[in-house]
Amino acid sequence: MRKFLAKYIAPILWKYVKKSNRYDIYKEYQKLQWNTLEDNLELQKSKLYKIVDYAIRNIPYYKKVAKDRNIKISRETIFSDIKKFPVLTKDILRDNFDDLMNRNIKAKMNTSGGSTGEQAIFMQDKNMYDYNAASKILFDEWAGREGGDLLVKLWGSERDILKGNAGKKGFLVRNFSNVIVLNTYKMSEKNMLKYVEIINKEKPVMILAYATSAFEISKFIIQNNIKVYSPKAIMTSAGMLFPYFKNSIKKAFRCAIYNRYGSREVGDIACTCEKHNGFHINIFTQYLEILDESLNETGDGVVGDIYVTHLSNYAMPLIRYKIGDRGSFSKKRCLCGRGFPLIKKIEGRVGCVLKTKNGAVDSTALTTSFYFFKSIKKYQVVQRNDEFIIRVVINSEKNWNEDRNELEKKLKKIFGKDTKFKFKIVNEIPCTKSGKYLFFINENEFKK
Repeated sequence: MRKFLAKYIAPILWKYVKKSNRYDIYKEYQKLQWNTLEDNLELQKSKLYKIVDYAIRNIPYYKKVAKDRNIKISRETIFSDIKKFPVLTKDILRDNFDDLMNRNIKAKMNTSGGSTGEQAIFMQDKNMYDYNAASKILFDEWAGREGGDLLVKLWGSERDILKGNAGKKGFLVRNFSNVIVLNTYKMSEKNMLKYVEIINKEKPVMILAYATSAFEISKFIIQNNIKVYSPKAIMTSAGMLFPYFKNSIKKAFRCAIYNRYGSREVGDIACTCEKHNGFHINIFTQYLEILDESLNETGDGVVGDIYVTHLSNYAMPLIRYKIGDRGSFSKKRCLCGRGFPLIKKIEGRVGCVLKTKNGAVDSTALTTSFYFFKSIKKYQVVQRNDEFIIRVVINSEKNWNEDRNELEKKLKKIFGKDTKFKFKIVNEIPCTKSGKYLFFINENEFKK
């Protein structure tokens, strides 16, 4: 019954009760994804021109920018014209909030930044929510979830869970979307056992989870030799899917693992497909730039800061917004045949990059240093000035003393032999307010 309601009744309710165009947009995406990349870039060009043109005509901040810089734009030259605009940071957004907002469009306030320590507040209109929802449906389809199929959501953000289960929206989610939401804000063994029992009973086609939540429950399943139902796929989001996360999740659930990338500011940006060659960017909702410190474009495979221009939010257009993540483009064409460009890899939050006198430390390389230490249950690395604080939750104090010396040797090879480390044994390492668990925190970045 739930599948029938989700597949046939939900689209009608969203369209005529909620006045949402999400399913119409999704059907359009279904067709357009098989266009050539060149054809889809032409469509993106039109959408980019439309949002930028609207901004310089209607948004006080961008009116002033265009006037002060004497910026002229056209549809045909918009990909080069946009480079004339200054980048938008969280500080600029905060300082110019009123001038960036369109008061003639009804919008909702949203916030971001719990995982970086640098909060941003922004406005989003109904149009953006519909385009974002359409992207989610499309990405789910790539992972094998078709209309009405059961989804179990292992989610860590309590505000999302409370919103999703309250009022009319909560009623629609519970009864017409065929989604079961499990709160992973506190991943106790009792809760994880309960969630495994629900998964075994309900047999979802797909599981959507915070990367850290999926990893934690997979470790629990493996360590306790628990049998768990294998869905068609697990889609991770809201955090870095480190290689050993993926290996653990795949071992526990014995299914394909997909990864979705996005943020609260601009919604879903990209997702892996069945070929797993990188992240396909939905260029109908986002325009991405990856730039170096001098704001020049990076080359193929070269890591830089990610800047996003959302193409559907007219309540508060964000043009060249520094999202706070780092990544690199790939010029390769995916064998799946979809007409979307690829992000080769995403390296996580700028504020979570740890830096030494010799430069930044790759977080993936750093995580491998913590492999195979049985005494370590959980860890977190915090940089404070030139000192590195290593917080650990341990299984065995006896084994920890030996593991600590070996771990310190590994870390000194990465950070330098003169680097100062301070190890702190703690009972628990809490999540952020958004439910995310951070492995690396650079407090020096938060002070800037």
